Amino acid sequence: MGIYNSTIYTPKSLEEALELKGKYLDDMKILAGGTDVFVHLRNEFAHYQYLLCIINLKELTKIFEKDDSVFIGSATKITDIVNSNLIQEKCNIIAQGVNVIGSPQIRNQSTLCGNVCNASPAGDSIPPLYVRNAVVHLKSSSLERTMPINELFVGPGQTTIQPDELVIGVEIPKKINPVGTYLSLRQRNSLSINKVSVALEGEEVNGEIINLRIALGAVTPTVVYADKAEIYLKEHGLNPQSIKQAALLAKEAAVPINDVRSSKEYRHDMIEVLTRRGLTELLNNK
Repeated sequence: MGIYNSTIYTPKSLEEALELKGKYLDDMKILAGGTDVFVHLRNEFAHYQYLLCIINLKELTKIFEKDDSVFIGSATKITDIVNSNLIQEKCNIIAQGVNVIGSPQIRNQSTLCGNVCNASPAGDSIPPLYVRNAVVHLKSSSLERTMPINELFVGPGQTTIQPDELVIGVEIPKKINPVGTYLSLRQRNSLSINKVSVALEGEEVNGEIINLRIALGAVTPTVVYADKAEIYLKEHGLNPQSIKQAALLAKEAAVPINDVRSSKEYRHDMIEVLTRRGLTELLNNK
């Protein structure tokens, strides 16, 4: 098969794009940066009869601030997100996550929502979006709806996006004095999928870090919250003693597998290590 057997549509407006998606449904794959789609086509991992290129739709390539949130359009390039002063100031945890996606060349081409919609539990943008309680905006010709980021995913490569829908963007709620970090382990610093990742973020209020959220990547079929660890830290605060126990509770949330990138035992242990490192970093930098 391959790309030369696919018909590519390049709509001039969002309305036209939604009309085409509603017409071709599951036979049509969204093409934004193409860093995953073109690989699949070239290697014949998949064949898409129709491709819908949304990269030139200006309304989907904007980053802008609302009263209580920041909105990133679905076709916004990763590089533009990394370099955005607004993202760095208001949502630095997002910048940290997307800054380790692929290489500079890949980041110049790929998009945030492409990384999200690929629905890989190892996607570097997803754990940071989890800890920020991001909201996904979806639209079809007849309906526009939103959903929390953690409700978007069903399993590896599987989402709740309907066949006639497009993701038009991700809305990221603001926080008061957010402090966070994203840690991941991979074979090398670029061009490599992570083996395990942890995103942590809270708010610094009166010298204390509160409302800590912890999301784990690449250790369950979808990114998952370390709920027990979050509850423990809420009850005991962030201190050297609580960090050790919270890291152990985060480890309990991981149900990793063996694959070509790592063993399940290594992943399981590294969740504890990365959580402990991340919490210690937040404590030391407050």
